Amino acid sequence: MIRDARNSGHRIFTVGVGSAVTETFLRRLADECSGACELVSPNEEMARRIHRQFERMYAPRAQEVTVSCPIEATERFPKVIGTV
Repeated sequence: MIRDARNSGHRIFTVGVGSAVTETFLRRLADECSGACELVSPNEEMARRIHRQFERMYAPRAQEVTVSCPIEATERFPKVIGTV
């Protein structure tokens, strides 16, 4: 499922609600698809979290980012810069 979602080219933003969500899956799905994950526990303000997801969705994103240094780097982390 995650491979198919990543290959679709869509950004996926996930929201897990409650105390029995599959956090690992939701976080990985969002990470692999250049989105973001929000987890909402019982008794937390859900509206603020949903609003934050919409702000992320509409925010411009940088693609094909490059970093240059005046000297040659001995090591770079991460090796590939993804969507920011």
